[in-house]
This record gives sequence, structure tokens and C-alpha cells, in this order.
Amino acid sequence: MKEKIIEKLIDLIFSDQFRYIAFPIGTIIISIFMKLNSRKDRDKFIKKEDFFIGLNIIITSIVLLFTYSLDILKKLKYYIIYSEYNKINSEKIINIIIIISILLPILYIGGLFIVSFFIRKKGWNKINNDLNNDINYEINNYGIIIPNIIGFLYLLLTFILIVY
Repeated sequence: MKEKIIEKLIDLIFSDQFRYIAFPIGTIIISIFMKLNSRKDRDKFIKKEDFFIGLNIIITSIVLLFTYSLDILKKLKYYIIYSEYNKINSEKIINIIIIISILLPILYIGGLFIVSFFIRKKGWNKINNDLNNDINYEINNYGIIIPNIIGFLYLLLTFILIVY
């Protein structure tokens, strides 16, 4: 009984579902808890900045997509070397897979820069500090909610691309 549980646990850890779904969600949860844990004792327990995770989610999606693309390219290399399949059809398939494996991560990175630019332009509010007349900035709700929504959409799209 114990051996079966250990075997199932090992199968789960090495499965694609764990690598492409549980691991990224776990890293997002860990990043939120680490923000909470690293806070000074005199500060509030939870601040809205703790939920500024949209860029982390997008970066996680990019890493997932790169990892998946490398797995596909590795399988493709094996297929090219050991297959006796029709060379004309296989070249078309290979070109499509290579374009998708390279183009999608580049598009994801471009989207990351667009979201980052949005945060820089629209995601901050000025706060006047009355003590020494300094102007400080605080992230506003748009700077948190919009990147988080886009990040979760990226992650959902990545899961769909990987699973199907």
C-alpha cells in the first residue's frame, strides 16, 4: 500500500500536469507568501501591493512556454533523426512547429513589455508627503488589476496551448 502511494506521488511529480500546471501556480502562491513574510513588523499585514503579481504570472507563462517549446523541439529532433516518414510533409510540419516554438515566446515577451509600459504610464498615483514636500508614488488599482487579469489570461492561454 505504501509503495503504491509513493509510486503515484512520483508519477504525479514527473507528470506534465505537475510541471505545467501545479508548479507555476505554486510559484505564484509562494511569491505572495514571501511578500507577506518579508514585510516589516510595524507595517500592515496585507497591502494591495502584495497582490501585484501580474508581471510574475506573465513571466511564469513565458518560462512555461519556453520549457514546453524546448520539449517539442527535442521531440522534433528525435523525429527528424529516426523517422522515415514522407520528407516533404515532415518539413512543412517541422517549419510550423519551429515558427510556433520561437514566435509565441517572442510575442509573450512583447506583451510583457506592453503591460510593463502600461503600469509605468497609468498604474501609479502621486502622493504628497507633507513632512518634507517630497512627491512619492503609490501603485493604483489599475496598476494591479489590469496586469493581474492579463497575467492570468496569459497563463490560461499557455495551459490551453500545452494541454491541447
